[in-house]
Amino acid sequence: MAAPREPFVRLLSLADRPTSVLRRMRGEPGLVGLVGAWAGGGAILACRPGEVHDGDPFDLPDRGEHVGDGAGFGGGWIGLWGYQLNRLLEDVPPPPPRPRPQADSWIARYDWVLRYDAAAGHWAFETLLSGRAAEAAYAEAEELVVRADDRRPFAFEPFTMAAGADHFRDAVAAAREHIWAGDVFQANICSRFDSRLDGDPLDVFCTGVDVLAPAHAAYLDTGDRQVVSLSPELFLRREGREATTRPIKGTAPATQDPAVLERSAKDRAENVMIVDLMRNDLGRVSEIGSVRVTSLAEPEPGAGVRHLVSEVRGTLTADASDADLLRATFPPGSVTGAPKVRAMEVIHELEATGREVYTGAIGYRSPVAGLETSVVIRTFEFAGRDCWIGVGCGIVADSEPDRELAEVFTKVDPLLAAVGATRATTAPPPATRAAAAARTIPDATGSRPDPQLGVFDTLLVRDGEPVALAEHVDRLADSVLALYDVPVDRGALGARVRADTVAMKTARVRTSYDPVAREWEIEAEAIDEPALQPRTLALRRLPSGLGEHKWIDRRVVAETGPAGDLLLVDDAGLLLECGRANVFVVLDDLVVTPPLDGRILPGTVRARVLELLRAQRIPVLERPVSVDELGKAVEVFTTSSIRGVQPVVGDDGARTWGVGSLTTWLSDRLDRASPPTEPLASYHGARVLVVDNYDSFTYNLAQRLGTLGAGVEVVRNDQTTVEELVAGASSGAFT
Repeated sequence: MAAPREPFVRLLSLADRPTSVLRRMRGEPGLVGLVGAWAGGGAILACRPGEVHDGDPFDLPDRGEHVGDGAGFGGGWIGLWGYQLNRLLEDVPPPPPRPRPQADSWIARYDWVLRYDAAAGHWAFETLLSGRAAEAAYAEAEELVVRADDRRPFAFEPFTMAAGADHFRDAVAAAREHIWAGDVFQANICSRFDSRLDGDPLDVFCTGVDVLAPAHAAYLDTGDRQVVSLSPELFLRREGREATTRPIKGTAPATQDPAVLERSAKDRAENVMIVDLMRNDLGRVSEIGSVRVTSLAEPEPGAGVRHLVSEVRGTLTADASDADLLRATFPPGSVTGAPKVRAMEVIHELEATGREVYTGAIGYRSPVAGLETSVVIRTFEFAGRDCWIGVGCGIVADSEPDRELAEVFTKVDPLLAAVGATRATTAPPPATRAAAAARTIPDATGSRPDPQLGVFDTLLVRDGEPVALAEHVDRLADSVLALYDVPVDRGALGARVRADTVAMKTARVRTSYDPVAREWEIEAEAIDEPALQPRTLALRRLPSGLGEHKWIDRRVVAETGPAGDLLLVDDAGLLLECGRANVFVVLDDLVVTPPLDGRILPGTVRARVLELLRAQRIPVLERPVSVDELGKAVEVFTTSSIRGVQPVVGDDGARTWGVGSLTTWLSDRLDRASPPTEPLASYHGARVLVVDNYDSFTYNLAQRLGTLGAGVEVVRNDQTTVEELVAGASSGAFT
């Protein structure tokens, strides 16, 4: 074999983001872009391929060149391997109907690329050509990079769930029956969301990359189709004889405490099963004893959510080719199930539509950089104006259809929000009372917030001190960086807020950023000390929520409820947040609040309340909360920076609640510098805590924990008469 060919490299005088350079190449044939962790990190952009492969998609010609592990990329094959190639490898039944059938593979040879090296911070032209051919290719590249950055608007029609939520729930239940029968251990069941695009998919890709920064983003334009992949998952990386795969299984909202996902027995079981499968797949082409798990079920962020990610490595046998490696492992185990062949049969039996490139692979084979492919998830596929995106879940023995449906929305909604899209409110919701109730709730009015109007933050000044200043500055600075690519001097911004409020006792401070003018504005207004004022809320549907940024454009929630605010819910009947606050629901022995899934603001007071509750060992979960659960609540309260904790006493669904003891206690403790160490009962200043009939949460919690404090007895006033209480207090038996 010949030694790896050294690429011809010439640095470029570019200092632009990969998406900006890619837009300058708009309209070029065979345009591809790999952005993120590819080839060591950065970007690989190319166009005008020298050849499109028309043979076995797993067996790419190497022209006698040895695949090495040298620095750079040089050139090579870039393309896609669609999921339906599984039929070349295994005897599986035909897939379900394919609404817009696409070619099962497309792989092209690129003789030169533009490569951004993130570690070095520079762009370079790289080619495996030499002499005059290399100079001619460099001249082509120079012409491309001096073009204007042509950013264009685009808009999607609302995405609809292809076969409806009920079909997905039924498929999950049927897959679970296969698992209970011992037929499979896990099956990845997917659904498809359809839309139409007014605009260029290239702008969709650039927007998604700029907002989400996925590890293995990929754009491919084959002429009759475009693929916008925002995948976080590495399928295969080969460098020399070392092969690595990093399967993802287990999903939670991006800003949820990672420990919650890490402790989830169901999510961990999903992950471990696929790790075993990938160990087996790699073992088919690796030296005996060389396959090892180098990381197991570690929580990592990815494309708007958080996943459990593992890493499996193996040393390939001396004669194992790239084709051997691909055939031994395709399609990726994390998107099929275990055992793989039977899981694929179940998938074809239960899914409503056949998969295209979704759950296949995208990547490259380079004589210099080796082999690297992603798992095609979080991916928009385009044919003409038609667009679709597949989303699925790993189904195991204890999967629940409603929870799996909620996970589908957890995955798809941040992607849609990142590119300014929504899910249609007409998508069939789960067949539950909560979803039925959601169908009767009016929609929120207005369009999606306009990012060009900017973002803002509001905080409270108490006794001359901005409350939770660092948390507010960090949240706002993170939004400005993510949305507008503008780094913020957080210390300087915090100092400005302090300077503007130094003489104020109690004030509301609004800090806003204008991305057009690139200017900050700070407004401070003196207010009265916030009081524990009960409120009522009006329910409105807004499937994609307001998102994790605090937009200046508030048109979507301009319609106010009876107390000046809305409580937003999605199509599945799950609570999101209020227009100006987060929401908590107190059940008999548990406090629940909607998860941070990219659709709600990560409130600073919300975080402090969670800290207070956990410090008191009060059971609290961040999980989906249905409208139906409001009818079972003993207390409901909201949290916001200005009003703190506010009791909710009713909504426009004719539900009512009292101002409970937990809400009152939280409100009283909220402004303390650190979580209190005294028990909840000490708030009442009593040796006997008497609980009203309706306040079953405190009673059940007391029973669950034994007592709420040393020497404190808990009774209910339907168990102790007023006369007995008076007599006991008079005798000094208790206070």
